[in-house]
Amino acid sequence: MTTYIPSCSQQTIDVPTPKAKPSKRNAKKEPLATKRSVRWGDESVAALFRLRYSSHLTTRFDSKNNAEKKTAYVMLATELSVVMESEYDVAQVQDKVHKFDFYPSLT
Repeated sequence: MTTYIPSCSQQTIDVPTPKAKPSKRNAKKEPLATKRSVRWGDESVAALFRLRYSSHLTTRFDSKNNAEKKTAYVMLATELSVVMESEYDVAQVQDKVHKFDFYPSLT
């Protein structure tokens, strides 16, 4: 496409037409994979707290370094998954521990 741009020399310059950006509002998002919620039974809660407070992982949670605490939660979720033979997510384990730490009367 040739566009006429007035200037001193009266020349025409080829200027490419700008491309339209795709709208973020109308962009279709892929549906998120549905996560199965974990049912916490007495056995799984007991295993969680045994691993959290009475195992080799206990000292890792006392660290002042947040990266080490995150690593400890990953290890806790992994070991709990192995012990219970079910998949436990790090966020699920953290939520459960925090609920019981925040509301000790629930135990």
